[in-house]
Formats: sequence, C-alpha cells, structure tokens
Amino acid sequence: AALFAPVASARRPAHEAMEGEVRTVQDTAPIRAAQQRLQQRGLQQRAAPTLAGGGIGGGGAAALAERDVVSMYSFIQSLGIDPVKESEMIWIAEEALDVQLPPGWAEHIDDRGHRYFHSSLTGESSWVHPMDDVFHDIVNYCRQVEEEGNFWSVEDDLAEHEDRIRKELAEWKELFDHKGQKFFYNRQTEESRCEDPRHAAYHCLYARIKLVNKMREHLPQYANVPRPEDPAVTRERERRMQEQRDIEAATLWIQSV
Repeated sequence: AALFAPVASARRPAHEAMEGEVRTVQDTAPIRAAQQRLQQRGLQQRAAPTLAGGGIGGGGAAALAERDVVSMYSFIQSLGIDPVKESEMIWIAEEALDVQLPPGWAEHIDDRGHRYFHSSLTGESSWVHPMDDVFHDIVNYCRQVEEEGNFWSVEDDLAEHEDRIRKELAEWKELFDHKGQKFFYNRQTEESRCEDPRHAAYHCLYARIKLVNKMREHLPQYANVPRPEDPAVTRERERRMQEQRDIEAATLWIQSV
C-alpha cells in the first residue's frame, strides 16, 4: 500500500463502508490519542485522506470526529500496521504525517480531492509519497527489534544503507556547461541532472536515522542491549589475563624463594 494513496470501498458505497469501520474503531483509544496529538501539532489540514477520497459532508462535529478516526485508521493500515494489534506502532503514522518532504517536493490536491505529490525539480508527479519506502522500512525495523530483542540488525542495516548512499553519491560530480550553467553528472551511469541529487538522498537518510532514534525512545528496553563480543576479541583478552596471572604467580614464587 502506498503512503497517502487514496482509499475507496470497491463493493459498497463509501458512506456505508465508513460507518462500518466507525463501529469497528470507535473504542480504539490509541487512534483517537494519535489524532489529538496531530491536531495539537497543527496538522488537521494534513490528516490522512478519507475513505471516499473526497469531502465527507455534514453530520455534525461528532460524526466528523468519527470519520477523522476512520481516516487515521485507514492511513495506519496503509503503512502495513494493524491499528488494534500493533497500536504501539501508531507513532510511526504520526511521524509520517508530520515529515518534511524532500527538497523540491510539494503536496497537492487534484480536482477530485485526492492528494498527490509533485517535484518541481524533476517534473515528476506521484500518488505515492516520495518517502514511502522509509516509513515502510521503519515499520519492518520495529517488528524486527521486538522479535530479536535488540537493535543490532537495525543498526547494521542502517550503517549499510548509509554507506551505500555515500558511495552512490560519490559518483555524482558538479560541472558547468559552455554557458556557465551548473549541472550534475554521474560518472558511472552517465546521467545528467540540473538538481543536486545529494540533497534529496541525504534528506531521506537523515529522516531514517531520526526515526530509528525515535524508535529507541519508544522501545527503551531494547535500546541499550549490548552486542555480544567478537570471539576473537574475547580469546585475546583471556590470553592477556592469563599472561598477567602467570606473571603474578611467578613473581610470588620468586619472592618466596
């Protein structure tokens, strides 16, 4: 499922599907709490899209509140999170709604009320959020940490991801054409761009690092679990300790003679 992608019911009218979902989630406190936190952060206008993909009409404040919860419920599901069984991961959806878009990207609404994203640098438009993969990875990271009981694999993956990005970006060089206009050239792929590819790449990388640090706050019981020491290091330390004991024993024997 795509981040912020429009969601609609395929088998029954949208309002009927929505009412059914409201009955399902009306007592789900974590979702309501998430909605309240987002509202406190001034993000009501950036809430998840409605199930119908457009306006939801009247019904009073109570009905609107219920439908906001349904929208949040649907958005959380789009990230691959079960809002009821995995309520401890709802914070990831909150961060997704609050994230700053990469340089050049902006969020727009089409004439049918659907959100889409457009890059003024490349001219690309997409229903999928440009950082969609980052948040899906964070969801998988969270499950992995809880399953393994530590952050070791996540730390290793993050280090590999950072190293890979730095190596890829090292292939890009800043050049100037015959008119003095700056452009960027990839020596490996022979691709040329007007915009600096490093900005968007580092934006997503730093967002990923920030989210992993946020995950440590939500999973403190796993955040400081020490890694097992390398067996070779352990053997070397034991060897040195044994040498020290042998020296001390020899010294005592000499003193006793």
